[in-house]
Amino acid sequence: PEFSAETIEIKGIKKVSKSGKIIKSANFKSDYVAFLAIILFFLIVIAELTVIVGIPIMINHTEVYADFEVKHELIQTFDNARRSARTCISKYPEMQNEAKLILWDLDLLAYYLRENQSNVKMLYVVDMLSDIQKYQIKLKKMSSPEAKTYLKLKEIDFELLERNLGNIKEQ
Repeated sequence: PEFSAETIEIKGIKKVSKSGKIIKSANFKSDYVAFLAIILFFLIVIAELTVIVGIPIMINHTEVYADFEVKHELIQTFDNARRSARTCISKYPEMQNEAKLILWDLDLLAYYLRENQSNVKMLYVVDMLSDIQKYQIKLKKMSSPEAKTYLKLKEIDFELLERNLGNIKEQ
């Protein structure tokens, strides 16, 4: 190696002249610390890229899972409400008309959901869940011994009801 007043040697890494010009760089084949530093640098860069790409994927996956959970809860609540309505129809004849109306509405809602399940927005699902839970509360009250009927009809004509609803929708 050259030793002159114009060069400074930094032990094994590089020779730099006093003017700032690099004369010799480190030999990476023999310097394990520098080689390890380069490997660690690339590992950190790869880890950061993984986090940058992974976080949006995880957030999207979490949203999909949350949507699935809410829709699953809707289906469970739906099934329980329909089961309660059928039980109310069979066990409490005085409440039969109200229970039939609730069951009819739940059946229409179930048909709508089956036909349009891919187009149903999450906000609408949450609203439906709230409505069905209100139906469940009403059915629970109807199943109590002190429940009173509000309908004076002996029988409800559901065909007439559907025709009238169809006429309203067309207008």
